[in-house]
Amino acid sequence: MAYEHRRVFKQILLLLSENPSISLKRLSAELRVGPRTIQNIVGNMTSVPLKDLRKAALLRGVRLHFQRQRGLSVKQLSHSMGYLSARSFARAVRRASGVNPSVLLVKGSIEQLKMAALPIMAALAADGIDTPREPE
Repeated sequence: MAYEHRRVFKQILLLLSENPSISLKRLSAELRVGPRTIQNIVGNMTSVPLKDLRKAALLRGVRLHFQRQRGLSVKQLSHSMGYLSARSFARAVRRASGVNPSVLLVKGSIEQLKMAALPIMAALAADGIDTPREPE
């Protein structure tokens, strides 16, 4: 079956921005496209693998949630980001940014998240991919 890659890719970006913890299987079911097709589309559209897109979406989401609601705990933030467990959320943030989310929230060093996502976003921009815009 032939897919319009740009349209499917935009849907992938939208779903990842809404829920960065979405699994490849769930993403596949939502889009009604095979998992391998999703990986191929991301690979063809960007120089960035799907796991890096997911990391960038997670870091962007954490930063946006933190900016909107400053007093959130790690547990509240994890649930608002779609994670069922604060522990798995903390692990994902640590893998993506190298920093524990509780440290980020306490020190207010949320700019570190922006810096961690920059290489991924720069690679997307170099490939001519428009990512969802952040509110001003």
